[in-house]
Amino acid sequence: MKDPTDDEMVEELRAALTDARDGGPDMVDMIMTGYDLTVTDALVARIVEAGEPVAMRSDADGPRFVVCEGGGVTVSFEIVDGTIVGDIHPVSGTDLFLEQALGTTTVDVSTTGAFEATLPSRAPFRLRYQPIEADPIVTEWILP
Repeated sequence: MKDPTDDEMVEELRAALTDARDGGPDMVDMIMTGYDLTVTDALVARIVEAGEPVAMRSDADGPRFVVCEGGGVTVSFEIVDGTIVGDIHPVSGTDLFLEQALGTTTVDVSTTGAFEATLPSRAPFRLRYQPIEADPIVTEWILP
């Protein structure tokens, strides 16, 4: 079986959530659980293959701390009660995007690299940062 691309998974999730709007909260919960398991399986496979963890959860109910690196730039952030608070070091651009199945939001980054964003929904999200003159840094899909 072919592994779906991120775009294919997002499109499947969008279609499922659109169909589920009439199915009530139980339907949405079932879809999100299935999506979460798919993302978790893919993430675990990548972690095992790479031999290095890319994210850490402090405990089941506590804040989550995530670190992504690429091209000499580190994007680190914490997820607490639906809010993402983070830092980019060194700052080499200001284009940070919060992506979810239903759309993309631009996140303001200060001159020191600090940023904060409120998650618009409990849906899986990822951050995409575009440094100047470097490849973008994109996190895995994360379920808040």
